[in-house]
Amino acid sequence: MADAVIVDDGGSTRIKQLPPATKRMDDLLSDKSDSPEGTFSKIKVVFLDSEGAILATREKPLDSDDTFLVASAHGQVLSGEMSHVGKKLTLTLSSTNGAEPLVEAKQHKQQRRYIVSNAGAIEKVDFTENATGTETNLFDNTKMPDKKSIYTMVILT
Repeated sequence: MADAVIVDDGGSTRIKQLPPATKRMDDLLSDKSDSPEGTFSKIKVVFLDSEGAILATREKPLDSDDTFLVASAHGQVLSGEMSHVGKKLTLTLSSTNGAEPLVEAKQHKQQRRYIVSNAGAIEKVDFTENATGTETNLFDNTKMPDKKSIYTMVILT
């Protein structure tokens, strides 16, 4: 079991693994790719409206070779790929517009968070189940009720 990894859009796209995880994902800073500590079994997307009410919660189990994409404003993308065995997860940052992701790290009380400073709010979350090839959209801010979201969070556990 892994300590949760949270991807949210508090002004810029942020990535953090909750304590007590001891591995730091510092390769996100230089290589734009790293693996959080632990094994993962679920992706969940939660988003809120301007009143703070939960608009929706959508989730999928994570299995071998499943993938997901978290697309943020300004062309920044976080992709996740499950390993073939062991439920290990690799996170990779990239860009659809040629602007390399600008990643900063901040730490408070032994919890490190990574901010993609040139990424805006989360616009879309897509999930692909490897076993069937089924693609599922978990969030799309161009459609209702998703477009009412003012805060989106992706939780990996």
